[in-house]
Amino acid sequence: MKSIAALALILMVAAAPAAAEDWFVARAPSDTPDLLAASTVNADGHRLYVWPFQDRERQLVMIELHLADGLAFAAMPRYRIDGGAEVDTDTIRQEGERANVMWGHAGGAVAFWKAWSGPEPLVPESHPFRHWYTGDNVAFTLPLADGSERTTVFPLTGAAAAILAATAVGPE
Repeated sequence: MKSIAALALILMVAAAPAAAEDWFVARAPSDTPDLLAASTVNADGHRLYVWPFQDRERQLVMIELHLADGLAFAAMPRYRIDGGAEVDTDTIRQEGERANVMWGHAGGAVAFWKAWSGPEPLVPESHPFRHWYTGDNVAFTLPLADGSERTTVFPLTGAAAAILAATAVGPE
C-alpha cells in the first residue's frame, strides 16, 4: 500500500510544473475529460491554457487566461509577443459574433479566444499565433473590473513543445 501512495506522490510531482515559468501538458479547463492543454502559471499567479478544438471543417486552437487573486476582467485582454504587434482579442471575439460563433469571451476571472484555425494542423509563418512557438515572452494588458489595467508577462520557454503535444498543431 505504501508503494502505491509513493507512486501517486511521484506522479503528482512529475505532473506539476517545477517553476512558475515552466509549460506542461495538463487536463484542459473543460467538461471533456480527455481534452489536454498546454499550461503555465506566471510569477503573478495567473494561468494560461492553450487547447485544441475541432469543428466540422477545421481545427482550432483556443487560449484561455485565468486571473489570480480575486481579479476579474472588465473586457477582453490584449497581448504582444516579444514587443511585436498587439493582438486585440476583442477583435477576434467580434469576428466570431459576426459569424455567429463564440470565438472569445471575458467574464469573471476567465477570458478565452480563438488563437488560430485552419484545415490542416500547421500554422503558417504569416499567422500571429506562430509567435507562440518562437517567441520569448507574451505580455498581456488586462482591463480589470475595478477600472484599472495591469500588465502581466508569461515566459514562452517550453511553450512550443507543450502546445504541440496538447494540440497536435505546430508551425508550418
